[in-house]
Amino acid sequence: MNDARAIDDLTLWLGMLEKVVDGSTNMVVVTDRERRIKWVNATYSRVTGWSLPECIGKRPGELLHGPQTSPVERSRLAVLMRQGQSVSNFELVNHKKSGEPYHVALNIEPIRDAHGEVCAYLSIQSDITERRQQERHTAELKQRLEVAQRLARLGRIDTEVESGRPRWSSEVFRILGMAPDGEPRDFEGLLAFAMPEDVADLRRSLAARVEAGEDIDLEFRVIGLQGQQCWVRCRAVPDCADGRCESPRSWSVQDITLYKARLEEKRQRNEELNQLVRVSDLLRPHHAGRRPDAEPDRGLAVVLAHGERRPEHRTRRSGCDVARGGGGSARRRGLAQHPVAHRARLAGDPGRRGASA
Repeated sequence: MNDARAIDDLTLWLGMLEKVVDGSTNMVVVTDRERRIKWVNATYSRVTGWSLPECIGKRPGELLHGPQTSPVERSRLAVLMRQGQSVSNFELVNHKKSGEPYHVALNIEPIRDAHGEVCAYLSIQSDITERRQQERHTAELKQRLEVAQRLARLGRIDTEVESGRPRWSSEVFRILGMAPDGEPRDFEGLLAFAMPEDVADLRRSLAARVEAGEDIDLEFRVIGLQGQQCWVRCRAVPDCADGRCESPRSWSVQDITLYKARLEEKRQRNEELNQLVRVSDLLRPHHAGRRPDAEPDRGLAVVLAHGERRPEHRTRRSGCDVARGGGGSARRRGLAQHPVAHRARLAGDPGRRGASA
């Protein structure tokens, strides 16, 4: 088959192709074996801004490659084309006539003549710019969520949409002192790090909650890869359908180690205060005769400090107290027996009146 016959056959074929694909939502490009454009459909012109007359005779790269087109990907595509291989879902950044970049997925099939030689290429291209933008937006949201969860010490166990495999978030790996990996990891994998003596109770509690279709809220200790002990709180909702519930596939995993430490500190402080109250109750009989308005802490302080005084101090003070107590008692007895005489003496003694005043 000579080139003229090949071109005639290609022209006839393009005429039929135009009727089939001109209204397609995908871009369609036909080139000769030298990769020079022979035909493009209306969608190609609408997306790229290049009309059919402007495209004919040009190579696609001359019109579409620009600053954001990866040189590495361009070279890889060129190698595939030279080898006569089919290209499937090859992603590239092209540029419109206006210079605006867009993402495209290429599917290129070589067309061979009767001798098996490549005489043309058929390329079907899909504009995936919107999809890439959505993926980028999703990735940004995921990154922000990861940061927020890390700050809140909150991780998660969920299922990948694409593969259906269970996975841990980076925070779960951090709690256990592990480096993130691509291995499938579910809640059973987390239970493998739980304290052995807690596992049986955890499984019973989990089974009961799932059977009842109730929200699950578990707190338990885990041992990290380096031997560190942490507390985690795991929450989930059973997967229920048609009256039957199964273990959840999505979990939240929160590091509550600091919270548990604060609770323990509070418990110890309360125990110390309770101990002081018990000591105070034991000492209370020593002060049963005090006036109701007496200062309570003063009496307790005197009793507690009594053992700290020097022995000689205690003896000397006790002696003074006894002497004062004896003299005072005799005088009070005298006043009680002769009150009138006592008042008379005070009335006849100016010095005493002044002193008593």
